[in-house]
Formats: sequence, structure tokens, C-alpha cells
Amino acid sequence: MQHEHVAGRDFHVRLPHGTDTVRVEVTDTPTERVPSFAVMPQTGMSQGLQPIVGYNAGRGLDARVARTRALALRASLVYGAATAILLTVLAEPLVGIFVSGGEAAEEAGFALCVIAVGGIVIGIAPLVSAYFQALGRPLPAYVLTIGSLILLKAPLVVMCGLVWGTRGVWFGLASGEFATAASALLLLHRVDRRTPIGCSDDTSRPRTTRG
Repeated sequence: MQHEHVAGRDFHVRLPHGTDTVRVEVTDTPTERVPSFAVMPQTGMSQGLQPIVGYNAGRGLDARVARTRALALRASLVYGAATAILLTVLAEPLVGIFVSGGEAAEEAGFALCVIAVGGIVIGIAPLVSAYFQALGRPLPAYVLTIGSLILLKAPLVVMCGLVWGTRGVWFGLASGEFATAASALLLLHRVDRRTPIGCSDDTSRPRTTRG
């Protein structure tokens, strides 16, 4: 049963026969629910990054801004990798919560593993976007948020889906995350080259004391 012409979200319908009663079981793929729950801490990292970067940038503490950004990116990668490993190892029992078994469960387990790999870097672009917003640079943030969806993720999903079918959609989603993360880091590097973060620190700035 096709789901509103959206590739990869078709319903699987099973019709057992041989008895007087026909039972129709309809399951939808759970591959979006579990990863969405798993990336919630990534959203928290982005939200926590903004006030810290904004406050220190406002005070001119560029060294703290750079350190905060570096720590956030590392934390995002470590969490993403740990989550990807966990979801891959537990893919079968997690899918079993939503799907009773059969071909639908097998396909959902495969999709969850592929999407989990893309989850390794899923937090990079939001972090970089939040970083630009905290510095008062809306254009790079807008390019990452909207541009990556239109120019990278959607085309990859469509192309991979056309070439490899339903499973290609999952590969397109994962590859889209890696392409978006690479674009975010490249944009961050280019912006830094134009307006580099200095090496100033709060200890190097003169302090004014009141008598």
C-alpha cells in the first residue's frame, strides 16, 4: 500500500489465510522514530552552545569561543558514534517493539542500521548553524539549514531511491548527513579564514578596577 507517494514509507500489509477469519495487520516503518529520539541530545548541545558562545564572543573572549566550539563538535561526534554503535547492535530488538516480524521487520532493521551510520555526524551541521547564530551571522546559518536540505539531502534521497529502490532511500539519507556535515565544516573553515578567531583570552585583556 503506497503511502502518499513517499518512497520508503509504504505500508506492509499481511493477509493470513486458511481460516474463517481474515486479520489484516498494517505496520509502518519505525526507522524514523528511534533515530529521532536518539538525536535529541544533539539538539540540546546546539541549544547549550549558543548562549556560551554568544556571551564569550560579546566579551571578546575569542579563545573561549574557539574552545567551546571544538569541545561541542567533539562531543557531538563521540555521542553520534556511540549512538550509531548502540542502534546497530540493538537494531533487531528495537524493531521488534514496533514490528512483529517478517519482511517488514527485516527491512526496518536494515534501514535502522544504515540511518544509524548517518547519525554519527548528524549533529555537526546544527552545531555549526547554532554557532553562526550565536555570533550574529544569519546568512551562513540559513545556508546550512535550508541549503543543505534543498541542495544535498533531497537530491541524494531521490537519486539513490531511483537507482536502488527503497533501500537506496536509506543510503540517501545517511549519505546526505555526511555530505551536510562536510559542507558545514567547509563553510566554517572558509568563514574562519575571512574573519579568523583570535587568540585573545580574558587574562590578556586589561581589567578596570574601581577604587
